[in-house]
Amino acid sequence: MVFEHAVDLAEHAPDTAAFWAGRPAFTRLLLYFHRVQRAADRVVPQSMSLAYGRLPARGPKATAAT
Repeated sequence: MVFEHAVDLAEHAPDTAAFWAGRPAFTRLLLYFHRVQRAADRVVPQSMSLAYGRLPARGPKATAAT
């Protein structure tokens, strides 16, 4: 999964804030990822929902999309 890979890379980057700052197209999609994850929570297996739910907490803070 691309999001999981990006979060793993960020966690190992010397400067996490700079890592995310260099990926604005990705970070702009975070609110949509949160919405999809919450909607899928009702229809995917619980283990998958938990795994996806943990990813946003490891990533940058979502901000309002424009």
